[in-house]
Amino acid sequence: MIRSIFTYFLAIIHFGFLILFFYPLVLLLGEEKGTKFTRKLAIHWGKFLCKITFTKVEVIYKDREIFDKIKDEIVVVVGNHQSLMDIPILFAYFPKEIGFVAKEELKKIFFLSLWMKRAKCVFIDRKSPKKAYTSLKKAIEYIQNGYSLVIFPEGTRTEEGEIKEFKKGSFKLALESKKMIIPVTIKGSYEIHKKHRFELGFNKRVKLIIDNPIQTINLSQEEKKNLKDIVRKNIIYNYNTN
Repeated sequence: MIRSIFTYFLAIIHFGFLILFFYPLVLLLGEEKGTKFTRKLAIHWGKFLCKITFTKVEVIYKDREIFDKIKDEIVVVVGNHQSLMDIPILFAYFPKEIGFVAKEELKKIFFLSLWMKRAKCVFIDRKSPKKAYTSLKKAIEYIQNGYSLVIFPEGTRTEEGEIKEFKKGSFKLALESKKMIIPVTIKGSYEIHKKHRFELGFNKRVKLIIDNPIQTINLSQEEKKNLKDIVRKNIIYNYNTN
């Protein structure tokens, strides 16, 4: 427990340092450069959190050659949600600069909210369909303006490590922006921080499995309807076979 408390303390101090010293610079850089710089700092932040929890991350590509061909494309990353560590792990080790569609509750943490907004993250209120729709529209706008985003279509973290059903609304990001989906499987982060648990797990191994892109242009209505199930099956398959 003491080790967990000390690690949380280090994480808070580090984030405070980033806000204090770099956020003024982010503002001075302007909209586009400021967002790019914020996302680069998020990579550093993610790697720091992995370092202080002694987390080892292995990135596995379904086909590295295919991914390299689209590495400069704007994409929608769709992944399973195991832990609070999923966000720093993806920031640090997914091979593109990304933002997130995150839960509304994070908006209440003032400095974190400032940082995430600058990284072109979007907060979604799951309790209000009207507000959620507005947030999704904003996320689509960000994607169309050249910012890749990550969404967790389960809507919340897993309780017991299982991969829950995917919500179809999450796939509007890719379908309406006409961008590729990159299915990503996160395996092992559940052991670092379980939902409703304060204590952290240390020295864990996490696999980040990056599947081949899925095109969303010219899909039939039936294909659109089945998209969430196809992506979920891919993620589950990669979870069980790696």
